Amino acid sequence: MGKSSPADRSTQPAPNANSVADKPTNVRNMSVIAHVDHGKSTLTDSLLAKAGIISSGKAGEARATDTRADEQERGITIKSTAISLFGTLPDEEDIKDIVGQKTDGKHCSG
Repeated sequence: MGKSSPADRSTQPAPNANSVADKPTNVRNMSVIAHVDHGKSTLTDSLLAKAGIISSGKAGEARATDTRADEQERGITIKSTAISLFGTLPDEEDIKDIVGQKTDGKHCSG
């Protein structure tokens, strides 16, 4: 079985994101921690753009996780914001790279 191209993957039906989140073995948690003005919001915007939630042209400017008015006015993040992203590993072989963690299928949420 060969690898599928990005065009092939876009035509395949994706599983329901909630059904993936119901599998604790497929949930990956992470946090972005750094000093002030070291790119936390830019990194987060880039992840959101890669997931198709915001346009890639807005990544770094959108500050999508700065939801409070004072954060938007001052251009700084004050409170933490949780987001969930859904992803699919391109190939079942990539699961082998997840060392020490059980994964049920190639779909992950975090």
